[in-house]
Amino acid sequence: MHFPGSPRISRVAGLALLCVFFLTTPMQAESGLKHRPEGTYLRKLAERGTIRIGIQKNIQPFHIAGNKDFPGFDVEFGLSIARHMGLKPEFVYGDLDELVAMAAREEVDVALGGVSSDLRRGLKVNFTSPYIKTTPAALLNRKALPPETGSVDFPKKKFESLLDLRNAGALKIAVKEGTTNEEILKTDPEFAVHTIKSYPDNESGMKALESEEVDAFVADGVFIKAQTIMRQELLSRFVPLLSVYREEHLSLVLPPGKPEYWMFMEFLVKEMHRTGEIKRIYDTYFSNSEWARDTVVE
Repeated sequence: MHFPGSPRISRVAGLALLCVFFLTTPMQAESGLKHRPEGTYLRKLAERGTIRIGIQKNIQPFHIAGNKDFPGFDVEFGLSIARHMGLKPEFVYGDLDELVAMAAREEVDVALGGVSSDLRRGLKVNFTSPYIKTTPAALLNRKALPPETGSVDFPKKKFESLLDLRNAGALKIAVKEGTTNEEILKTDPEFAVHTIKSYPDNESGMKALESEEVDAFVADGVFIKAQTIMRQELLSRFVPLLSVYREEHLSLVLPPGKPEYWMFMEFLVKEMHRTGEIKRIYDTYFSNSEWARDTVVE
C-alpha cells in the first residue's frame, strides 16, 4: 500500500492502520493460532486474545512516551509481532533484570527492552536469534585523546572501537552496573589500566561524562548511536566508538520450556528479517533523525 505525501504522513497513516486493526480485532484471536493443539502455549495465547510484551519505559528510542508518530523501536516491533500473531498487545514495563524475571515467571509472553542474550540469562529464559546485532561502544572525551606526533614514522592512532581505548592511556570509564558491558570492562585484561566506575543507569553515566567526572562512557552501540542522533552537539566534545569490538545480540526473551512457542517466535523473527520489516523499523530510529525532532531530552 502506498501513501502519498511525506514520509511522516505515511508513517502516521501506517500507525493509524495498526491502531484500527487492534481496535477492530475481536479478543478471540482470528489467526491460525486457534488451530494449534490444545494445551500448547500458542493455543493459550489465542484463547486469551492478547500477548503481554515487556519493554523498558522511557528508554529512547526504544520507548518514546507521548510521541504518537514515533512511539519507539520496541513499541513498533511489539505491535508488529502482535499483528502477525492476530493478538492484541499489552505492554508491561520493567528494567532489564525485571524483564528477564517476568519472562521466567511467565508474567510476560515476550520481552524486548534491549536485553542481550548470554549464557547466564539463558539458564532462566529462552532466547530467539537476534533481532538487532550491536556491540559494546563508547563516547570518548576529545580531551582524553593522546597528542599526536607529526612524524611519518608514527601514523595517527585511530579511535573507532572500544578496543581502541587501550591507546588512550589510563582513563576513568563510566558504565551501567549489572550489564554485559560492565562485565567486559572489569574482566578483559585490555581494560585493566582503566578505572571503571559503575552507575545505576545509562543516564547517570552520560551525566558523569558530560560533567567530565569520567573520560568515557560505555554502553550498547544502539544507545550510543541514539544519543548522537538526539543530541548532535555531543559530537563536538566526544568521539563515538561504534565499530565492532564484540558482537552482542538483542533477542526476544521468552518463558523457559515451551519448545513449540520458541520455534514459532524464532521463525517469526527470521521472517521479519527476510521481509525487511525489522530493518525498516531499525532504520526509522537508528538511521534517521526525524523521530528526535519532537522528542524531549530529559
